[in-house]
Amino acid sequence: MRGIGPMVVSEQTTTRELSTVRRFLQYLRPYRQEIPIVFTLILMGAATQAIGPFFLGWSIDHLIAQGNLQGLVQMLVFLGLIYLTGMWAIRGQILRVGSIMQRLLAQLRQDIFIKIQSLPLSFLIRAKRVI
Repeated sequence: MRGIGPMVVSEQTTTRELSTVRRFLQYLRPYRQEIPIVFTLILMGAATQAIGPFFLGWSIDHLIAQGNLQGLVQMLVFLGLIYLTGMWAIRGQILRVGSIMQRLLAQLRQDIFIKIQSLPLSFLIRAKRVI
């Protein structure tokens, strides 16, 4: 169990963790053109989710309160477009992230398989005894 005091991390542990992060980021390198698209879709989805309620509140305060039916219909059409854009962005984000992660995991599995196949049989026998 950890104590209440601050956790001391050795420099060797930090260096090892950074090395692991760098190796993992190498797996993301083939997708560097797709990642900005994913971030753009994330921002679009978040913006439409935030803007929708703002315009809904504004239309209640200004259009319904004043009885402006034509302005309310225009605002509903505008809100529909905002929500459709958000739905498109979130769907694109889910599909792109899923595609990237499936390909990345396939590459990781292949690399692990190749590494295990390259190990000598004596190592695997010793490892089996330890487990």
